[in-house]
Amino acid sequence: MGLTPLDIQRKEFSKAFRGYSEAEVDEFLDQVVRQFDALVKDNAALREQLEQLTAKVEQYRRLEDTLHNTLVVAQQAADEIKASARKEAGVLVEQARVEAEQIIREAEARVERARRDAEELIRRARVFQAQIKGMLASQLDLLESEGRKLEQATGEVASALAQQNGAEAAASALSPVGGDPAQTEDGLGAPGT
Repeated sequence: MGLTPLDIQRKEFSKAFRGYSEAEVDEFLDQVVRQFDALVKDNAALREQLEQLTAKVEQYRRLEDTLHNTLVVAQQAADEIKASARKEAGVLVEQARVEAEQIIREAEARVERARRDAEELIRRARVFQAQIKGMLASQLDLLESEGRKLEQATGEVASALAQQNGAEAAASALSPVGGDPAQTEDGLGAPGT
């Protein structure tokens, strides 16, 4: 390597009459040394980074080659799998069609059985409905008959009560005023009994 920051820092200039200001030159050289040192460090870092990147690029190239080979093999395997899958799919589709036709036939038979069962249930429900209507009509007739008997019995009870109330009223009219109702006509009834 040519010039280093240390070379710049140690550089001595000869003095001449009416030459440059020594302080300004030293200050400028110090500034040059700092910037040159920074550039050298940056350059070293960039070289190191370049070496790392070059190694990575080489690694990526090898990886790319591996991936390319893998892709070629994968494409061939995929083509074989597709062909096998198409063949197997054809077999499965045919099996599914046969099974679907069988399922449809079975479903149609079940639908027919369900229709017949539903018709039988509707017929039974109608018979049951007619039986229930008959029983309800019979029970209604019975209730009406019992209601008439109850009205007749209520009338008889009311009539009997009216007769009893009439008899009691007649009896109280015949008894002496202030008399004890517990006493009998012959006056032998014991008071308080």
